[in-house]
Amino acid sequence: MRQISLELPSSSAPTDAGHVDGYWTTAEAANFLGKSERTIRRLLQTGAIIGHKVAGPNGLMWKVQPVETTTNSTNSGAVDELIAEYRAKEDQIAKLNEKVQQLEEALAKTSALHAKALQKLGEYEEKQAAASAASAAPPEVKASWWQSLKLPALCRPANATEPT
Repeated sequence: MRQISLELPSSSAPTDAGHVDGYWTTAEAANFLGKSERTIRRLLQTGAIIGHKVAGPNGLMWKVQPVETTTNSTNSGAVDELIAEYRAKEDQIAKLNEKVQQLEEALAKTSALHAKALQKLGEYEEKQAAASAASAAPPEVKASWWQSLKLPALCRPANATEPT
């Protein structure tokens, strides 16, 4: 796990010489801490690092108290804790995204199998309907040659039709 070093390196830290108020911009703090400006703003909003908003050329902007002056405060350990918590949350999100991907793939496979099963069921029902329709109608009895003779009713079979 990567942790922020709160020791001020002599060559890479911004100096206060150019600042009238002695504060850094979010860009300078991000450069010093090796984080993005968005992360610096998030840490400022949570109180993990000390700063305040001032009127700038494009509206309000954050001014960050240099890290060397915050190392003695109680917030110095909070930065490390927040960053560790942030990394843990990122790991959890990555794992959850992997699980979502797996579930989406499983859903796609299941949907394909479901569609195939519905198609097979439709085909089966059509065959069953055709088979039941064929078996529901009584077979037609064709008249035999001897039925064409005009025999008395007693001599004819019970299912024979009357000759015409």
